[in-house]
Amino acid sequence: PSSIQVRMESSQLALERVAAAEERRALLEKHRALQDTLQKAQLAQISEQRAVRAAEEAAVNAAEAAREEMERLREEEQAKLTERLTHLLGEQRKSFEVELKSGHDAKQLVSELEVEIARLRDELEALRRAQLKKQEKEDKKAVEYKKGSILGNIDLEEGGLSVAEQLRMALSKSAGRVVDLFREWDVDGDGEVSKKEFRKAMPALGFDVPKKDIDQLFDQFDRDGGGSIAYAELRKMLTPPPKLTVPTPSTTSSTASATDDASKKVSPSGGGAAQRRGTSAGVAQ
Repeated sequence: PSSIQVRMESSQLALERVAAAEERRALLEKHRALQDTLQKAQLAQISEQRAVRAAEEAAVNAAEAAREEMERLREEEQAKLTERLTHLLGEQRKSFEVELKSGHDAKQLVSELEVEIARLRDELEALRRAQLKKQEKEDKKAVEYKKGSILGNIDLEEGGLSVAEQLRMALSKSAGRVVDLFREWDVDGDGEVSKKEFRKAMPALGFDVPKKDIDQLFDQFDRDGGGSIAYAELRKMLTPPPKLTVPTPSTTSSTASATDDASKKVSPSGGGAAQRRGTSAGVAQ
């Protein structure tokens, strides 16, 4: 029994050894499988890492290319904007220079106009003062003429004759003196009397008559309508015509007798009678 037990124990031990060897072999195979799997996993991981790295590099390269492209586009756009801005600034500068020059010219023109206006204002003021001084002298002269009127203060009567006719008759009484006064008052020295000078002379001569009557008398003197009257023409208008002598019967008879005596002396033969009758008839006519 002990040998059998020993053999059984040996067999069992051998079986256990075989089982252990099998288990060890299985473990080794499993270990090798695990190692293969791990190696494959590592290789896959390495490949994946390489792919990821390649993708990252590609992405980086693409990003760099995109950045470079964007930088190029930005530089081109900036160059275009700079060129456009330079052009606009040039145009603006030209426009500003033109406006500045125009404003300077306008300012200079305004300054010149102000100087010219000031000069014209001074000339106008001087002319106004001279006119006032001249008017004062003329008014003073007119007052002096009124105070010492040559013809005196004449009051024209309201009768059958018009005021112009009465004025003409009053002027005719001192025609020579009136013409001399007009010659003294001839402002422009043209040797003629204008309607303005004629109006101005009437109050100085002592006539206080309406303007329309003075103009009516002037129009009667100014027959040609020229607006002025020469001194000779005025003197002729104011000088009354010579009076005509109407022969009376006594004057006619004395003239006839004187003619008969003269005829007798010329023709004592008797032919003087016919001549005397003809002469008497002519004198009577």
